[in-house]
Amino acid sequence: MTLAPERNEIRARLGTILAVGGRLHEAAKILTEAVKFDPNDTGNLLKLGQVMAAQGELSEAVLYFREAARLRPQDAEPHESLGRALLELGKKEEALRASFAHSSRHSKRKVIYHAVTAIPRLELRNPSRPSSYDFIQKH
Repeated sequence: MTLAPERNEIRARLGTILAVGGRLHEAAKILTEAVKFDPNDTGNLLKLGQVMAAQGELSEAVLYFREAARLRPQDAEPHESLGRALLELGKKEEALRASFAHSSRHSKRKVIYHAVTAIPRLELRNPSRPSSYDFIQKH
């Protein structure tokens, strides 16, 4: 399917619908197009990162989360997504730095709590247990 550049919002919604429906490969393709048409849309960068992570492409997801965090340094969501992906890659220190990059006092406490509780869970994680990205159905 080909959509005109000015229809990027439709492209992004279609990618989201495909991802939620478990059609991750198609979602990644559509969301990649959306990011190409508007590389500064942090929502699309985050969605594409989530889809890549759900497919197990964590290194690729980190690239999209990093760019979203660069574009929205004051917002928690891109930094937290980046931190989760880095944790799943086993990069604990980098994950904490990424999570702290935007932090207010309240969110720093949240990050510390997450580090204390999530890192041990990830280290003991059974591959058959769901990851942070399993909210997207895999088919």
